[in-house]
Amino acid sequence: MRVLLFATTRLGGDHPPLLSVARGLRDRGHTVTLLGDADLETVASDLGLRALPSDKRYDISVAYREARAATEGLTPGELGERIADRLADWSANLVPGLTEVLTAEPFDVVVVSVFFATAAASACGARGIRWAVVRSSFYQGPGSARPLEADYGPVTLPAIRRLRQPALAGADLVLHPTVIEFEPPLSRIPLHHHLVGPLLWEPDSSAPSYLDEAGYPWVLVNVSTVAQADLAIVDTALAALRRHPVRVLVTLGAGRDPKDLADLPPNARVERYVPPYLRATTRLARDQPRRVWHLHEGPLQRSSDDPGSLGERSGWCRVQSVSSWRGSSRLFREH
Repeated sequence: MRVLLFATTRLGGDHPPLLSVARGLRDRGHTVTLLGDADLETVASDLGLRALPSDKRYDISVAYREARAATEGLTPGELGERIADRLADWSANLVPGLTEVLTAEPFDVVVVSVFFATAAASACGARGIRWAVVRSSFYQGPGSARPLEADYGPVTLPAIRRLRQPALAGADLVLHPTVIEFEPPLSRIPLHHHLVGPLLWEPDSSAPSYLDEAGYPWVLVNVSTVAQADLAIVDTALAALRRHPVRVLVTLGAGRDPKDLADLPPNARVERYVPPYLRATTRLARDQPRRVWHLHEGPLQRSSDDPGSLGERSGWCRVQSVSSWRGSSRLFREH
């Protein structure tokens, strides 16, 4: 089977599940070709796969930057609608390029992440080519009792509603990298939606040797790979942990500057990314239950289907919640 995998590396957690699928298809003898932004060509080389020439049109981060430019005075909801409008234009502009590729080569299947789904629906539908969507996390789709508002704020929600959700209905196959134990009650999931468990991939590399050095326990402070207003979490953690007998590893991702941190204590080090991240975090955990904090402001409404409760029931974490940054600092000191 000849598979075209259409993806971007600029959406944080969206591309690792796709590349996990690409690796699995390759290992089963299928011919996999990658199409996307420039960084995807490097990934293709690491996987031993062919990559078509990149095009700046495929870089979704450009659309995000344009949407977020000159946003002074906009409410979060207005900004969300602006981002959704810009991403809709970006998605429409993908169709000619994808159509050209599908015309030039006889692909049997196209596999995409959710933000490429609208383009795939148009280009593949016109040529009668089957296409699949690989999601990046928990289940979203028909049969879910959890509303989108429970997981997305006003800046993100319009794009999810207008671009991601409608496109899933037209796909021939939708893979969700989750398991039923992590989901709220589900009913009547469409036959083309499948919960397949974790789809893990990261570049081949060695974990830093300092993680194996003898010393105090490690504390991992990790924020989203997609840059957003979350450095206050890191500053709070570092301030609270600086006097404790621990070593602190902070991972910031590519979109943040370590110089923007308020202070870096002697017991902490900052990395943008720690390869291989999956094995490094497992090494940090040392088979101990992980303690998870919900850091937010305002009252917390715990329910049976929030991520913390699901984690507690599954036995992989313990949860304590705070209602302010001041409270989170006290929590770090006490534990």
